[in-house]
Amino acid sequence: MQAEMLMQQVGNVLRGVSQLTEQLELRRNQTDLHTAALAFRLLRQHGHPVTQEIFKCFMDIDSGRFKLSLVKDIKGMISLYEASYHGAEGEGILGEAFDFTKTHLPKLKIMDPYLEVLVAHSLELPLFWRPSIAEARWFIEEAYEKNPKMLPVLLQLAKLDFNIVQGLHKEELRELWTYFGKDLSFARDSLVASYMWGLYAAPQPQYEACREVSTEVIALVSTVDDMYEVWDTTTMEQLPAYMKKCFLALNKFVEELANDIPKEKGLNVWINQARAYLTEAQWYHKGHRPTLDEYMGNAWISMPAPLCTMHAYVVDTEQVTLIELKCLENDLDFMKLAGTIGRLVDDLGTSSDEMARGDVPKAIQVYAMENKILPHSAVEMIPNLLKGAHFFYMHGDGHGIQDKETKVIMSKLLFDPIPASDAD
Repeated sequence: MQAEMLMQQVGNVLRGVSQLTEQLELRRNQTDLHTAALAFRLLRQHGHPVTQEIFKCFMDIDSGRFKLSLVKDIKGMISLYEASYHGAEGEGILGEAFDFTKTHLPKLKIMDPYLEVLVAHSLELPLFWRPSIAEARWFIEEAYEKNPKMLPVLLQLAKLDFNIVQGLHKEELRELWTYFGKDLSFARDSLVASYMWGLYAAPQPQYEACREVSTEVIALVSTVDDMYEVWDTTTMEQLPAYMKKCFLALNKFVEELANDIPKEKGLNVWINQARAYLTEAQWYHKGHRPTLDEYMGNAWISMPAPLCTMHAYVVDTEQVTLIELKCLENDLDFMKLAGTIGRLVDDLGTSSDEMARGDVPKAIQVYAMENKILPHSAVEMIPNLLKGAHFFYMHGDGHGIQDKETKVIMSKLLFDPIPASDAD
């Protein structure tokens, strides 16, 4: 709400900072590490061009490494660590920044409780990988409120804004609960977790339609996925009554969504999703062990990132053209990468439970078998990137089996307002 009103001003400030980067380059020796790293991260995060050369003044000319004296600047080290996650392929300075901060930050003896909290939080998961709305709640309560230099008025505004937006999300969830009770009662158990995916992806109040359609997609996909894991895939007439109800609800949902776009623009995203689940079911029943390439070629589709992207785009775009839809459908790299990252993070959190239930080998097991290594070694080699997926699977299967940490996060983001402090 209030935060939305400030977005334009923030954009203007960043554009101004971007125009000053050349001056920042010319005054390298007068710029402290925190200022340089923070400016770099914010500019890159918002799509403004800024060169990694800005950090050269903090490096030793002879060794090409960052100066050891920098470890005394804890705030600067945190900012440099966060900035290193915004590097592109081939940017050696940022790679060196990551190695330097990752090595020294965990070893630092920090006397300031506020900085100690920031370091631990950053090392657990960098800002760039955290959903903004979850980070907002944490920062307000666990960081800024405990900052000795905190501004009470700003803290009060942040709490008020968060609670207002939370109230809007809570109302959306209440309406979805009513809707699910009529047509999707079998999926109610996963409603809150399903809503969280849309909330992580599009927390701003104006994206209500995106959150609603994402919730329905995730809830249906989760239910269909569970059925593929338990039942043989046969004809509709042979399905139990509750499974027929699921497929009828799925068909109704897709038809209702299709009414918003011309018939000739129909897409096969649900067919692709079902086909991916069917492939996994066939592998299991035939005892087939896929190669890693074979597994990932199918698994990135079964992770519903492409499916949710397609639906969210349709409901959030007033006039959808056939060309735009076909571009989204034709396996663009960014869609495939999102699905691949989500699948790998999902497998990291859920593969142990799913293998125990008798599922097909996941990415970790397939990679371990192909390379003749132990599964825990494979885990160390798989990057954890996708923000929402990280939050759900950081402590286990946060979507399928909500653990304590996941329930606490969902409760804080959806149900529990931030209590007012004495200063408020």
